[in-house]
Amino acid sequence: MIPFTRAVILCLLLTTVTVFIMGVARIHMFILSVLSAGMWFALGLFQKEFSKVMNRDEEEEKKIPANKKAPAVSAAKRED
Repeated sequence: MIPFTRAVILCLLLTTVTVFIMGVARIHMFILSVLSAGMWFALGLFQKEFSKVMNRDEEEEKKIPANKKAPAVSAAKRED
């Protein structure tokens, strides 16, 4: 999902920069270009932090001994 989102944001950024260079609604295209670049940057930060959290969770789960983990409950035994 993230690579697709990055591609869409890149297309948006290229479109707004191109229209800015062509001279159509320059101030609006400049602002949209800055916003697009900000989304690209923010998505990169999110992806990096998400990867850190996921790796940390995997490391913590490896440290927990098997007898300390919560027992798995099948859907048939659950009483909701």
